[in-house]
Amino acid sequence: MRSYSYAKINQDYALHSASLFYRIGREGIHGFAVGFRHFKDPKVLDYRPHIWDLEAAYFRNVAKNLSLSLTFRYLQAKAAENADSKNSVCLDFGATYYRNMALLDEMASWSIGFQAANLGKKLDGQKLPARLGLGGTIDLPFSIENRLQVALDFNYLLPSEIRHLQAGIGAEYNFLKYGVVRAGYHSETKTKEWATTAL
Repeated sequence: MRSYSYAKINQDYALHSASLFYRIGREGIHGFAVGFRHFKDPKVLDYRPHIWDLEAAYFRNVAKNLSLSLTFRYLQAKAAENADSKNSVCLDFGATYYRNMALLDEMASWSIGFQAANLGKKLDGQKLPARLGLGGTIDLPFSIENRLQVALDFNYLLPSEIRHLQAGIGAEYNFLKYGVVRAGYHSETKTKEWATTAL
């Protein structure tokens, strides 16, 4: 599976990303993914600072309903036209457990996952935004045309100067294969919280 996206956040910020995902073998118990992202900051003295990263991931089902993943990421940033490029490497580790539920003819399911992300050396003297994450989802396919998904996640940021907890909950309802309704709520300790809705 391949994907590409471009997000123009505003007049000054833009993000390009591309990825490739592939399962190996007929049973697909393991596979790999590669990805690339390029982020541009606002211009400073006719130069736009930028950062990009290239990552490679491997995943494998190690037991029934349990899969593990490992991601290696290379990052490079350049803050000014005459400045040297700075680089760093980091690792992500993840684990996901999945089960069907005795609901909706056993088509309903739940999953729980853990991730330790951005574990690596500093980039241009700054610590990477390392974090520990824990989350879960419930998937309720009422019919071919109606489906409800609910997700809850917690993230604890680890950089020495920014240690706090983030939490979020969201729901998505697909109806008649023609529309999607989304709602979510996000909170950060000692900082801010917000809610979102979308059609």
